[in-house]
Amino acid sequence: MTTTQQSTARVPRQERRSAPQSDAWFGWIAFAGIVMILAGTFEAFEGLTALFKDQFFVVTNNGLLVSANYTAWGWVHLALGAVVVAAGCGVFIGKTWARVVGVILAMLSAIVNLAFL
Repeated sequence: MTTTQQSTARVPRQERRSAPQSDAWFGWIAFAGIVMILAGTFEAFEGLTALFKDQFFVVTNNGLLVSANYTAWGWVHLALGAVVVAAGCGVFIGKTWARVVGVILAMLSAIVNLAFL
């Protein structure tokens, strides 16, 4: 009977250590946030330039193929730049909504900048 009593004796459990969380993605997320903040700042400066000094954008003697209102483009760039900076800050601090907004804004910003050219 002593063998059965020994098998039912409580064995101290070893606590399971949880696997450490990987920090590998932190660098990429920080990089994406910083690049978004930088790109948004550049876009906002482009908007301010279009608002305050629209003569900065050189037009040839033949003129533009399509007439452009630099004041309207300035406001578009300024607003889009501010939203990109805000989303970049959200990505930098790890907000999930900012990642989705960041992808959408990257596409929208590329289209706006191509149209502005």
